Amino acid sequence: PRQHHSRHDRGPISSPSLATTAAIETIAPGNLAAVQDVVRDLHASASPWIPSGLGSRLGWGAALQPAPVLSLRHCKAVVDHAIDDLTITVQAGLPL
Repeated sequence: PRQHHSRHDRGPISSPSLATTAAIETIAPGNLAAVQDVVRDLHASASPWIPSGLGSRLGWGAALQPAPVLSLRHCKAVVDHAIDDLTITVQAGLPL
């Protein structure tokens, strides 16, 4: 499989719900096309991964086995803002 990981932000992250206290690798693609490439590569190699928007809720839920965190922090566009409906559709990395 193609390796796209080196083009993206990477760094450690830790969370109390992860099964270990060791830092976990973070992969943060720069756009949605790069996210698709990374997910395809991880799937092709049967590698587990943890989805994350900004990483603020990684401590919620059941304990997870250590795996790379796929951060969508660079995917922060407003997709649609329906003013009359009072709704907004955003990408997962947009802070509220």
